[in-house]
Amino acid sequence: MGVLLTATFVATALPAAATATPTAPRSISAYVNSAPVPGSAPTLRTEQGVLRGRDLGASDFFGTVPYAAPPTGPLRWKSPRSAAPWQGVRQATAPSPACAQTANSNGPRSEREDCLYMDVWRPKTAAVRAGRAPVLFWIFGGGGINGAGSQYDAQALAQETGSIVVTVNHRLGWLGFLALPALTREAGVSGQYGFLDQIAGLRWLKRNARALGGDPHRVTVGGQSAGGRAVCRLMASPQAKGLFQQAIIQSGACNAEQLAPRETAGTAFATKLGCADTTDQLACLRRTGVGTMLDRPEPPPGTPTIGGNALPMDPRLAIETGRISRVPVLIGNTSDENRPYPGISQPASPQAYRDWVHRSYPSLANEVLRQYDDMAPPDAAGAVASDPDRVCRAWKIENTLARHTPVYAYEFADTTAPSEVATPGFSWGAYHTTELEYLFSFTRWDGSPKFLTGLNREQQRLAREMRARWGTFLHTGAPRGSRWPGYHEDRQVTMQFQLPGARLDGDFADSHRCRFWDEHGLIRLA
Repeated sequence: MGVLLTATFVATALPAAATATPTAPRSISAYVNSAPVPGSAPTLRTEQGVLRGRDLGASDFFGTVPYAAPPTGPLRWKSPRSAAPWQGVRQATAPSPACAQTANSNGPRSEREDCLYMDVWRPKTAAVRAGRAPVLFWIFGGGGINGAGSQYDAQALAQETGSIVVTVNHRLGWLGFLALPALTREAGVSGQYGFLDQIAGLRWLKRNARALGGDPHRVTVGGQSAGGRAVCRLMASPQAKGLFQQAIIQSGACNAEQLAPRETAGTAFATKLGCADTTDQLACLRRTGVGTMLDRPEPPPGTPTIGGNALPMDPRLAIETGRISRVPVLIGNTSDENRPYPGISQPASPQAYRDWVHRSYPSLANEVLRQYDDMAPPDAAGAVASDPDRVCRAWKIENTLARHTPVYAYEFADTTAPSEVATPGFSWGAYHTTELEYLFSFTRWDGSPKFLTGLNREQQRLAREMRARWGTFLHTGAPRGSRWPGYHEDRQVTMQFQLPGARLDGDFADSHRCRFWDEHGLIRLA
């Protein structure tokens, strides 16, 4: 275990109205069928027109807010276009529909192509009324192939921190990231459509922040997993420069892919869809049904390509050279990221664990086994699966970013966090995505439960502490009001969130053997 440095939690003062107890149902979809507060009907005037949302007591909710035109028909695989204006008042009480995806752990199948919408959570505070509230622009996870903004119930986060929270959808899989020579000839680059959606959403927010009650100069872009990867790319994007002033990267990475191999994969995909004829290829593909594309067995892409004005440089090189938006970054991971799925069944037996390590690291197996010989096989298997991947990747990115911009590092380490599956004789620990239930109420996009249980009383206290600290960052860009020091290569202090409360950890890298993995070049950045 790492060296723990005592830290007393002192939250920065937030607006009094923002501390009201949340009263909404657990899932977003429940709002649609719940009775509104009597006599209330909040409205929001955007550049496209007027929206009528729902009054949730201490906050308002506006769902399915269009930020771009439907990317359908001739607009499929095009840069996002502006949303059309409307007359009268548009109902905005339902959460945004998920973009097209196969059934998965984040929700059921969707064939929806008209999906470029946001959900907005707006607290009732003086800062909102004055147009000065900070805004969090949140990008969901799901590997770039599934997930949706509507998985994140942000009512408590908005109310307790006095911040406006915007969750955004973007195109996924083949519809979001298909690269093809014909598409490259059409626009100069291809394979970036979902990423361009994210930039379009930030631009819409910049123009409409005051209308929401937010400060366009106090926008934080944040995300987890694929959303965290997107945040790093946005920091490296010249087109996103100036659209946000702070960033949050949770269990993310800094990666993108080369265009040429992706074009090869896209060409093979088009051929299997019956669209090999290059004279009619794009028209053929744009006629193809969404369901037909979803049903293809080829793994869909979930990562944008490098090239063009939006992403001219590999994000890994961009952060190494400092050619990024130099904004304060809150970044971290969960302590047991890949614990439930190391590549062998958990709980792992001693023999299964040893055999797996020898298969995974044939020239280094004995040294890897020695590094973790103080752990039981299931714990060691989880650590070996997690540390060189998502855990130490966060450490490596923290060190790289800290050379150029302020960084605040965290680790979520509540090993009793709720899990998605009950495995006899095995605890899932603080695995990938578990921290989301502490910041939001995190569900599948159709509103069905993501985890088997909710938070107990002690975990709810930790959740409130986390939301307060995230809120301090949203307001100030520097959570020093809660005694969270900046991270530096020569002073690697991480805020560790575990029961009964947050503590400073001065030995994160040693706890996860990050230097061992780094010395052998085995920390995976992508």
